[in-house]
Amino acid sequence: MIFMRIGAHFGRRAIHRARRAAVLLALLTSLLPGATWAHALVVASTPKANSEVDGGEVAFDLQFNSRLDQKRARLRLVPTEGEPREVPLAASDDPAHLRGSAAALAPGAWRIEWYVLSPDGHVTRGYVPFKVRSP
Repeated sequence: MIFMRIGAHFGRRAIHRARRAAVLLALLTSLLPGATWAHALVVASTPKANSEVDGGEVAFDLQFNSRLDQKRARLRLVPTEGEPREVPLAASDDPAHLRGSAAALAPGAWRIEWYVLSPDGHVTRGYVPFKVRSP
């Protein structure tokens, strides 16, 4: 009977130690710069969200908070009415930017959709809405 109580006591202690170690590890990991769980998110864009642009050639530049897998990244231009179209990516010396352009956009509401793979292995996607002015 005494041995059973001692065994149960050591079992609880081991569980508490393991829980404390897990919490400490999670806390320390979250304090590291560039934590591995950060998703790629847009921090700046051209055109800016909800802005108006001229309908000639429109340049797109999306800046993200982390490096991207440029080979797997995609940009797509979506009008309010009509078919979406892929935007070819321009070469970029900055691995945190996606750049491209499109010409002859009709007046109205548009959005540029992005699809990226971040270094943590997560796919993130989103869009930036904008309008094209009437000539």
